[in-house]
This record gives sequence, C-alpha cells and structure tokens, in this order.
Amino acid sequence: MHLGIDVGGTHTDGALVDERFALVRTAKVPTRPGDVLASVRAALEPLLDGLDPGKVRRLVVSSTLGLNAILTGRADPVGVLAIGGPGLRPDLSAAPHAALLSGAQDHRGEALAAPTLREAEAAAARLADDGAKAFAVISKFGPKNPAFETLMAEAVQSAAPGRPLTRASALAGRLNFPRRLQTAVYNSAVMNLYRRFVADLSEAAGAAGLAAPISLLTADGGTLPLAEAPAKPLLAQAAAPAAGQLGPCALAGRTRDARRADLGGTPPPQA
Repeated sequence: MHLGIDVGGTHTDGALVDERFALVRTAKVPTRPGDVLASVRAALEPLLDGLDPGKVRRLVVSSTLGLNAILTGRADPVGVLAIGGPGLRPDLSAAPHAALLSGAQDHRGEALAAPTLREAEAAAARLADDGAKAFAVISKFGPKNPAFETLMAEAVQSAAPGRPLTRASALAGRLNFPRRLQTAVYNSAVMNLYRRFVADLSEAAGAAGLAAPISLLTADGGTLPLAEAPAKPLLAQAAAPAAGQLGPCALAGRTRDARRADLGGTPPPQA
C-alpha cells in the first residue's frame, strides 16, 4: 500500500491506496496549531486502524508549513552576506538584514578582488546582533565558482554557529542574482521549522509502526527524501498547489476536462 498525508494550515488529510492505486481509506482531522506531531498521529490512526503497517511501501507528505510561515510572518529573519561583481550593484532591499562585502568575481567566476574572512565574520556577527536567526550567502557569479560563498559560509559558522545557513549556488546553478537571492533567503527562513517537521514526521511514523521510506512532495510534483528536507526545504514549500493539480489529473486522466477549487484557511499576517 501507499500512504499520502497533506498537512495544511486548517486540516490534515490522508489517503491510503493499494498497489493498483485504488483508494482504500481517507482521513481528515483538524490541524493542531504548532503541533505537527499530534496532527499527523491523528490522521494516521484511522488510516491504519486494523491494518498491518508493514504493508505500507512508502509515505509521501505534502505541506504548506513553510509557505504559511512566510505568508504569516512567522519565518526566521535571515541575514544575507553578499558579494557583487561587474555590472549593476546587487539590490539587497528584499533582505532587511544584509551586508554587501568587498570583493568581486567576473562572469567566468574568476576573482577580481578577494574578500577577507575577517570582514565576513564581522558582518555576520553584526547581522546576528541585529536579529538574524538564519543566514544566506551569495556571490554574484557563485555558480561559476563557489569559493567566495564558501568563505562567507565559514565566516557565518564562526561568528554565528549553529544557525541555519544556505549557500545560494548550492540551490540553483543559474546566474540570475535576484532570484538566487530570494531562493536562498526563503530556504534559510524555514530551515529550523523543517528540522522540527522532519523530526515530528519520523516520530509519528515510528509510533504508528511504519518502516517505509518517507518523502516530501515538491513543487514540481516530484518527491524529496526526508533526510534531505532540512537542508533544502524550499523545494517542498509550494507542494500544496502541485498536489492540487496532480489530484484532478489522476482522477480525470488525460482525456477528460476537470475543474478544481483550492480553499485555504491560513490567515494573512497581522498589520
């Protein structure tokens, strides 16, 4: 059997299908705010009642957890260390806690001016004192040569140890600086949240007797192994829209038209 669970801001839904993907059971329970563990346990109980959990071959989970945290202002504030290069000066206005360091790379990744570890450490310490709970580092041409991002990452680990950290070039290989910046910031902003989420999922699955591999649904309809989620939670943040699209496709097939409605209950951030 295959098991799927969606942890939403309002409800946690589950479905169990057999080896032919015929529906066996469904479940819907209220999501308990701030308690993913209890919500998943409550959904697993009716899904597995009286069944052998050893027959479940895989568990796939989708969630709006990270997206909701960003939309409601509950994500961690992120400090950004950035290094520019030829052309336009990097726009860091989207990152309230940011520092543009000296140093530059050309479009091939070659160093035009090298940054210093001391400067990067001082900037990281200052941003941490200003309230940054997580960090992202980015160099304008980092995908060509990540050496500058590696130096900034070392500075963060020295000046603000233990805080979530994203190297932009490790997430995206394209050179679009603004998009890579936003991607790295959003990734770091929910890393702590997903660390707890992964731990809660593992505990809930273990308590239910599940030994099957666990994956998170990603925004492109694929899956991310649970062990990789704490480092790259951004990949799973838009999973709910993907799941909403995959459902009608599975039910209607490719030869019939379908219409779907997606109603969420996440409140907007308070002014």
